[in-house]
Amino acid sequence: MARKRSQRNTAASGRAAQQPVRPASAQSARASLWPTIAWGAVAPLLAIVVFAQVASFELLQYDDRTNVTDNPHLNPVTLSGVAQFWRAPYAGLYAPLTYTFFALEAVVAERPATATELAMLRPSVFHLGNLLLHFGCVVLVFALVRQLLTNSSFKTGIEPASGATASSSSSALSNPALLGKPAVAPQTGFETAKRNAAACVAACLFAIHPLQVESVAWVTETKGLLAAFWSLAALVLYVCYAQARLEAGAPPSAPASRTSKAQSPRRTPPELPSASAATWYYLAAIAAFALALLSKPTAVAVPLVAFVVDIGLVRRSWRQSLVAIAPWFALALALVYVTQRAQPADALAIDRIELWQRPLVAADAVVFYLRKVVWPWPLGPDYGRTPVVALGSLLGKTAGLLLAALAIAIYWLPGRRLLWTALALFAAALAPVSGVLPFGFQGMSTVADRFVYLAMLAPALLLAGALARGAPRAVWGGVALGIAGLGGLAAWQTSLWRDDGTLFAHNLARVNADSHVAHNNVGVALERQALRTTNADERAALFGRAAEHYDRARRLRPEMDEAWQHLAYVQGLLGRSAEAEATFRQFLARRPDSPSGHFNLGTLLAKQDRPAEAIAEFRAATQLRPDYANAWLSLGVQLVRHGDAAGAIEAIRQALFVGRNSRQIQFNGHLNLARIYLAQERRVAAAEALEMARRLAPQSPEVAEITRQLNASQGAEPGAAPR
Repeated sequence: MARKRSQRNTAASGRAAQQPVRPASAQSARASLWPTIAWGAVAPLLAIVVFAQVASFELLQYDDRTNVTDNPHLNPVTLSGVAQFWRAPYAGLYAPLTYTFFALEAVVAERPATATELAMLRPSVFHLGNLLLHFGCVVLVFALVRQLLTNSSFKTGIEPASGATASSSSSALSNPALLGKPAVAPQTGFETAKRNAAACVAACLFAIHPLQVESVAWVTETKGLLAAFWSLAALVLYVCYAQARLEAGAPPSAPASRTSKAQSPRRTPPELPSASAATWYYLAAIAAFALALLSKPTAVAVPLVAFVVDIGLVRRSWRQSLVAIAPWFALALALVYVTQRAQPADALAIDRIELWQRPLVAADAVVFYLRKVVWPWPLGPDYGRTPVVALGSLLGKTAGLLLAALAIAIYWLPGRRLLWTALALFAAALAPVSGVLPFGFQGMSTVADRFVYLAMLAPALLLAGALARGAPRAVWGGVALGIAGLGGLAAWQTSLWRDDGTLFAHNLARVNADSHVAHNNVGVALERQALRTTNADERAALFGRAAEHYDRARRLRPEMDEAWQHLAYVQGLLGRSAEAEATFRQFLARRPDSPSGHFNLGTLLAKQDRPAEAIAEFRAATQLRPDYANAWLSLGVQLVRHGDAAGAIEAIRQALFVGRNSRQIQFNGHLNLARIYLAQERRVAAAEALEMARRLAPQSPEVAEITRQLNASQGAEPGAAPR
């Protein structure tokens, strides 16, 4: 009986052993889920607190109008207009996903027409879109840092011992880094909380550092935020892939010893679940990278960033990393080719420098950004640090030496692997806009706050690694105070972006007094303020100040067409018509191929009741730019005044055709056609044109006036209709 009882107990023990046992790690993971979510929500919510004020800001003259309000494919939004973004670059940039995102925002932002205005776009929708993208980026930074903190090499900076031998099984088992594993330490509740807290602080630094203000507060930089969102998603997925490959038994990132391969421990075959998960992570990562490239070309830096993270923090070998990243480089090169075709280097308005000088410019940019990370004051949209300025400055001449000194200092510091990785990641993220390769904005400045948005991941990772190593409470308290100070400075810096006048006046006063862009945009702000005031003396004074800024801008940058034309326009508003005409003609002598110059001169001549001369300028504008809808429309109006009604109708119809995506052109064109047809007593044609205008602005006083005239007129041309 005892023997049978023993057999039954043995069988029961065997069955119990075969029963699936729920791992404690799964229970621990579920228990830590809600605290992790709570920690992860801190930084995004802090970003909302700091940047929520952008919802009340205007769209800026500074490129927002080009990309949004004056974008012919967004006013109104049509499927054909969106498709055009995918067929060809817009404004010299191939970023179709960003402009599709703009189109979705424009659908939501559309404000119905009023009695005095056509349908408009609400700026708040575009600003909230930026805030939402930044929110998503901060969440991804938290997830990425937390994922990387599972590596003990990230938290402790442990280096594999160069003298270790693989023959010592006990030492190999005690040090997972020697086996090529991800070296994941057992996660106690305290360790998990510390990891969450470190990742949270890192995400807070990324979220509210003042260098991030330009990207969030400037609607034009939606493309940078969207590219960063997909870039960070690609990095998160790539790290999951790389860690899954290690878990599946990939070769180690560094040799455990200098002994032969025969002495190395035998590898187990890859586990199917981990290998399968790695494949899906990789495919998702490369898809996210492709979306980043379609958002903004500067995403070409992502493969370099992923490579640095892989070999520096995940600790795989450079060969493994290079094989995995190779398809990413192929995608990046394809987009570089498209971008170069859209904006060839010989057409960029930049200061030409020798090939050997470009690394010096890049070193100057990296040192400039490192300084701004540590001391983010003063900040502005135009630093005026062109290649020539950088090479002529003391910092530019010594930047390479400073970087070399930093590298030497890092070599002698403990935990240098993390420091090296952070510095390499920072430089990699900046590579496309560092000055090694020429790019369009260098005509204004090589450096800009928005260029460092993704690169801020480097100081965030460095801070997380330092805290996760066991920093005392005093250090945590000091970091918290520092984050609070950065948040206050970021909130103040954000307030400067409310309008052109505030932003660029600050730029002139604090950042760069010789910024031609700042002078031009301050002039625009003063000009708008003058047009809104009813006091004649105040208006004249504002126009005079605007003219001074425009004149300063054109002298600083004679190639700046906009400043010349704004100056002449304001001179005309001040009643100095002869001076305005002289400015226009001086500009056209320099730039005879400027369509806008001929158009604006024609507008001035038309105001002086010189229709024949105005017609000549408008014709020159349409010949130089056949799709210039405003020039065709103005040509039609002047032809009517000159007595050529047939020519006027043809010109206005051409304006309607080339300006078919512009509400303003469609409204003004149909309104003018209605006037011409009414003057010809073609009431049916006039009524049809008037109805088209009424659909765009139902309560317009001009529509009401022409309707009254149409109803009061007598006689009609039987069956008349526009041909």
